[in-house]
Amino acid sequence: MFLHWSLLTNGIERCSNHHNDQNGHYCSFQGLMKAFHCYEPADRQTYIAPLLLTLSTYDVYFNTEENKIISTSGNDDIAATDTFQMTKLENMNLHGSVLLQKLLAFENTSSVVSSIINLSPDNLVLMACNQFGSHVIDLCMTSMTVGKKSRDAILMQFKGQYPKLAMDKYGSRTLDNLWNNSCLRQKTSIAEELATKEAQLNNHRFGKFAVRNCALHHFKHCRKDWERMQSRDTKKRKLFSDLIGDQTQGEKGNILEKKMK
Repeated sequence: MFLHWSLLTNGIERCSNHHNDQNGHYCSFQGLMKAFHCYEPADRQTYIAPLLLTLSTYDVYFNTEENKIISTSGNDDIAATDTFQMTKLENMNLHGSVLLQKLLAFENTSSVVSSIINLSPDNLVLMACNQFGSHVIDLCMTSMTVGKKSRDAILMQFKGQYPKLAMDKYGSRTLDNLWNNSCLRQKTSIAEELATKEAQLNNHRFGKFAVRNCALHHFKHCRKDWERMQSRDTKKRKLFSDLIGDQTQGEKGNILEKKMK
């Protein structure tokens, strides 16, 4: 089984390395959706992220053989959406996580990212607090193929959940990544939420790192200094990110140049 998933992952990775082969990307993604029974009908494609992350077909994940999704209102799409929101995201898998991460290297990541954004807040927290799922969230916030609007939407989905992240081993690391990729307005919102639980966080083995990293003392008592400090930090990170991005583009250009020769 390990060899089977490793071969599949390697195939997706090779495909993602061919950045100009949009048709190849689509065919690979389409093949995955068909394999996990979520290609047709089209509304099933919304569920690709949790299906891959748990390595479950649509039928297994929603247990459709025993519990047919039937809406009393006659609208099957609404019934399916309700079931998706209620189904707990469990049994996340290393190979499923790696598959999702490889897909996030494709030029078009909209289907995968939309599927993650459509998770319920509770399931998104479960994902962020999981040793395998957390890496997918991290990549969503740092990948050059994921747009700003999508990253903002992910941050919005976590609203009201940040203290939970802070008090979890893997969630606290995810919180660090969310924080480092947030603008001043978003950091202010996160800090306001964490500040309401400052005492509890200070007494928690993982929570205390959020108090320190988000500088909650300064936030509550020296807001202007805190804002200047965060703005300065954001500018430094953006400068570093732009530098890395330029280097990456240069490396891609060199690879293409060699291939042409």
